[in-house]
Amino acid sequence: MATVSISEAARLVGVSRKTIQRHIDTGKLSATMSQDNVSGRPTPLRHVETSELLRVYGKFVTSDIAPQPATSTPNVPTLSQPNDAALSQVIEAQKETIDLLKRHVDELTIEKRDLRAQVIGLLEYRKPAPANKKWQTAILGVLVIGLAVAAAITIPLWWRPH
Repeated sequence: MATVSISEAARLVGVSRKTIQRHIDTGKLSATMSQDNVSGRPTPLRHVETSELLRVYGKFVTSDIAPQPATSTPNVPTLSQPNDAALSQVIEAQKETIDLLKRHVDELTIEKRDLRAQVIGLLEYRKPAPANKKWQTAILGVLVIGLAVAAAITIPLWWRPH
């Protein structure tokens, strides 16, 4: 059976490369690995059989029209009778993904708000910075000098012979 690259598979069924890769990773779509020489080095590449694409996605959404230049606007697939079901499934899956991502954003927003409240609480109840002890040492020094001067004046007065 014919195999195509991930990019070609995505183009054939009308989904993104990431969707194809995610479906391979989750086992919804099977793929084979091959070794290609890119820049003289073997590089593992995943290939998908066209029969697998038909099994999972149904009829291909692309036609045999030659590819358009990159400067033109991309083709937006139109809903036709045979593709309605497949495209509806893709749209429904994308809506579910969007809903899931919205729930994740809401959860992260709540978590962020809770963490911010915790940080503010920690900042409010943190220990005050220790006072500068230099002024206390200076006052103690002045008191010691004052006591020494007072002692120098009063002690000789006590020991004077009477």
